[in-house]
Amino acid sequence: FLAMELVVGATFGDLLARAPAPLPLDEVVAWGRGLADGLAAIHRAGYVHRDLKPENVVRQPDGAVRILDLGLAQRIVAGDNLAAIGQIVGSPLYMAPEQLRGEEVEPRADLYALGAILFEALTLRPPFIGDRAAIELGHLALRAPRVASLRPVPAGLDELIAACLAKAPADRPTDAAAVTAALAALAGVADAPTIS
Repeated sequence: FLAMELVVGATFGDLLARAPAPLPLDEVVAWGRGLADGLAAIHRAGYVHRDLKPENVVRQPDGAVRILDLGLAQRIVAGDNLAAIGQIVGSPLYMAPEQLRGEEVEPRADLYALGAILFEALTLRPPFIGDRAAIELGHLALRAPRVASLRPVPAGLDELIAACLAKAPADRPTDAAAVTAALAALAGVADAPTIS
């Protein structure tokens, strides 16, 4: 048998499904900081999650954000790519281009998924919509819309999400700790100047 910790709380997916309007900026930043912190811990342990999505993120009653379901996690070992056998794993709404191509992934693939989740939290729609083929084409070849084109947000938050959604891993933030720091700088964004 497996003895596992019981994690109690609502998933981010549940919250988004029930939300009548895009989430408040300060709430998205709080979720994002917790999520980036969790990713930093996973990456420090030497893994890439590979299936980050709102349904795999829980906020506990004490406010702590937990990342669940590491069933598709891959050890970070150069040249050891589980997707190389031709099976592409993950959730298409949040998958990085390199993951969709079945290439070797590194931690910045998770940052792409984080950007897609934050985009959805702020707009109540994923960056790319349509059938699976249209969604995959969007991730592979199209520039994601800017959050600021759909909702007024602080320039720093708009830039951060756009950077996370960059097609090339090298154009994304260097690591999850950099995302945490950028989000920490946005604390109190509910009252910050916005762009539209």
